[in-house]
Amino acid sequence: GGGGAGANVRSSPFGAPGAVPPPGAAPPTAPFGGGVAPPPTGPGTLAPPPMGSMSSAPSFAHPPTTGAGIGAPPMGPPPTASNSAFTGSNTAPSYPAADPTMAAGVLQPGLQEQRGPDAYTAAKIDEVAQLNSPAHFVRCTVGRLPNSMSSKQKANVPLGIIIQPLAPIPPGGEKVQSVNFATNGATIIRCKACRTYINPFITWEANGRRWVCNSCGHSQQTQDMYYASLDESGKRVDRFQRPELCKGAVEYIAPGEYMVRPPQPPVFMFVIDVSYTAVVTGMLDCVVATIKEAIQQNKLPGGQRTQVGIITFDTALHFYNLNSNLPQPQMLVVSDLEDLFLPLPDDILVPVSESESAIMTLLDSLPTIFGDTTVSESCLGSAVKGAFLAMKHVGGKMLVCGACIPSVGDLSLKSTRDNPRLLGTDKEVELLRPGGNGFKDLGAELTRAQVTVEIFMAPQQYVDLASISPLAKFTAGDVRYYPQFHINTLGLKLRTELMHVLSRYMGWE
Repeated sequence: GGGGAGANVRSSPFGAPGAVPPPGAAPPTAPFGGGVAPPPTGPGTLAPPPMGSMSSAPSFAHPPTTGAGIGAPPMGPPPTASNSAFTGSNTAPSYPAADPTMAAGVLQPGLQEQRGPDAYTAAKIDEVAQLNSPAHFVRCTVGRLPNSMSSKQKANVPLGIIIQPLAPIPPGGEKVQSVNFATNGATIIRCKACRTYINPFITWEANGRRWVCNSCGHSQQTQDMYYASLDESGKRVDRFQRPELCKGAVEYIAPGEYMVRPPQPPVFMFVIDVSYTAVVTGMLDCVVATIKEAIQQNKLPGGQRTQVGIITFDTALHFYNLNSNLPQPQMLVVSDLEDLFLPLPDDILVPVSESESAIMTLLDSLPTIFGDTTVSESCLGSAVKGAFLAMKHVGGKMLVCGACIPSVGDLSLKSTRDNPRLLGTDKEVELLRPGGNGFKDLGAELTRAQVTVEIFMAPQQYVDLASISPLAKFTAGDVRYYPQFHINTLGLKLRTELMHVLSRYMGWE
């Protein structure tokens, strides 16, 4: 109805000035903070929703079953910041988020935003992964290289690369493809400045007429027999037909100019300790049984061309004539260790296919021949030099099996270097350094003759392995150590590892 000066006037919902509510009226409860009197109630008017449920969807009061008007429900408590969509007039409004997990303004744990690389970077990373060498051939000590020297120093992690070009291919791995440039009348393509082989990461210039080395940056002309045009991305159109341009690992068929001499037959020279320690611990029996198994099961590589020689030693050297025409092998003993010589120019190294019976006879007789020995010293250094005299003309693999410290002959060592009191101190490193350069110099001489040394040491006491190990280290061999060896405890380990060395995929020269 109308109103005069004393009539109640509705105030603005946005807090505009209005008439003062009469005494006894309900406190202002307008959602926007203005001083507002409660709306009038009467027949045909809607009741306001309960204030305690402002944050939920609005609801309407049910009309009474009797009476002409609709009464207003009881007023709820004033809204609070926790259950209301709006706050008081003196604070900024905080609207509810569409996603409940975003209510606090930050992502909940496990829902952090993950920004991946852009499309170009992702494609580049995928391309590099496909073109890189497989991890079983080349593996870095870290997954991501530091971008600065300071980062490397802070990480304090050794930075290096482990390269194993003849590693076995894991199950499901891709077979290494061969590349033979001689079939196209070209030589192996390499950088003229740094000799880097052509690879998937080089860049091309002048529509493929020139290429830039990815190692040194040298630009050079492409051979006419190797030319191909480029596509719109600057890559050769035939790159997927050439393994060297799309694979991280390939096998090059080397032409004659890469060979020092014609390919030699695979040679295995066994240098076996037959001292008292080697016999009583069962090392001699274990080694002999493994060699016999490898020969009988044709596990040695090389087929008909494979050659084998056997030398035993204690305080003297024992060479064996394995000529197939002899009824049984002949033993030739060299006890003068100061002036070594080869007692037999031929028939120390013999083809397995021709002299297998003689080799088997000798292997069967070795445990019997030295079964009652009482010699407890060895001349390992002289034995290696004697074996070198027998195989230096052809090269090959020398397998040295020792059981005690070499105390006589050339390159003899002393057990007095063992000093347990230095263990756990700053001077412990002295025990890990060679006592001299004798074995290192011998290893360098063996390398020039294409001889590699594999060492199997199965001692009961100190053997100064730090001084012996350079013999294998500088000839691309390995050292396998079996402390406190006995055939019942470590025999299987020695036999398995020796068989692996004899039968694995290996390179020659």
